[in-house]
Amino acid sequence: MRKDMAQLLVEHPRHNAGELYREHRRIANRDPEEAPTKQGMRRPYFERKEFGEYFAPIKGFLRKNVGRPWDKVFSDLSGSLSGGGAVVDHVKLHVLRDFVIIQPVWEGGVPCYPPHLNSFWRTKPTPITRSRNEGFYVDRLGILRQVSARSKRRKPKPVDLRIDEHSAYYKIDGVWYRVWFASLPEAGPGFAPLYDVVLKSWVRCKNYPPSKYQPMGFYRWELDNGYWVNELIETHGGAWVAHRREQIGSRVIRRERLNERVNETG
Repeated sequence: MRKDMAQLLVEHPRHNAGELYREHRRIANRDPEEAPTKQGMRRPYFERKEFGEYFAPIKGFLRKNVGRPWDKVFSDLSGSLSGGGAVVDHVKLHVLRDFVIIQPVWEGGVPCYPPHLNSFWRTKPTPITRSRNEGFYVDRLGILRQVSARSKRRKPKPVDLRIDEHSAYYKIDGVWYRVWFASLPEAGPGFAPLYDVVLKSWVRCKNYPPSKYQPMGFYRWELDNGYWVNELIETHGGAWVAHRREQIGSRVIRRERLNERVNETG
């Protein structure tokens, strides 16, 4: 590992470092009559200097060391980041807090985020994914692991093939179905979960903790696969739930010209 990893990761050229004070003062004080009689040196700066962060090398280092004991990986990392200081502490904090889950929560044999990293609206542990922290975690044996990349789920391709306002034709995994919809009821207490047969996910009503933006008793619909109601709107064309589906035969496919209509709508 490179000995100058700390400088490589953090010490980017600072944004706005070349700007002159008099230029910022001129922009901030456009009208000389309204300019203050006294002001601090930093007051005119509407865009202050700031550090950049570049963590691609550390992610590459962790990927190359997947399968090794975490103690040895962290020892190599600490050796290259020796000397202490704010920059080194900053890099180690990111590694231990944002990239590698040291003590994951195990749910059914699946590594999940610990409670302090779990989403506040979820009652169950959230599985570790690559989209959040590149999927690095330490298993029960102390080995550095990375979760496998998930293939993107293909959305069903139907939507112009609607029969009426309550049903439509969907082609799911190469098979044609007729799907019936039900309107999504108003969110609130006492509603039973609804299962969407197209998205293959339960739609549940969640009660969010109150805040200054959300009053007590604020409810919202959420899908178990991590999507929101927008996924229903994008897939079905509205806030509907596909509650029933039925496979159709080749005679109906030919009569309705379903394959030709899909090719025409593109």
